[in-house]
Amino acid sequence: MKVQKRYLPLVALSLFALLFALWAGLLRLGWSLPAFPGLAMAHGPLMVCGFLGTLIPLERAVAIRRKWMFSAPALSALGWVLLLASPAGTVLFTLGSLVTLAILIFMLVREPEIHTLVMAVGGLS
Repeated sequence: MKVQKRYLPLVALSLFALLFALWAGLLRLGWSLPAFPGLAMAHGPLMVCGFLGTLIPLERAVAIRRKWMFSAPALSALGWVLLLASPAGTVLFTLGSLVTLAILIFMLVREPEIHTLVMAVGGLS
């Protein structure tokens, strides 16, 4: 299978979000590691919105091949990077989540199956 190089930056940002989330998790566990202010408290948003919020909609966008869908992983990826500097990253997380919900609704209309409904309800929550 040929790797599409155009998706690699978003995959890399997703993996970096995972690494930062793991770092933050270790800080929350009490490990004495170098850190910057607020990193430990960003563990949840980094894991859910940064890592999963980038990777899952990217996978859906690649599978469905609609250009507008790539805005969801891009917003989430930029959101976690901005979150490390300021709380303004949460705005990008929210926008990315709304686009992800739109992707899931698009999938539900296209494939009205129970597993698609479960994914859409999960995205809504």
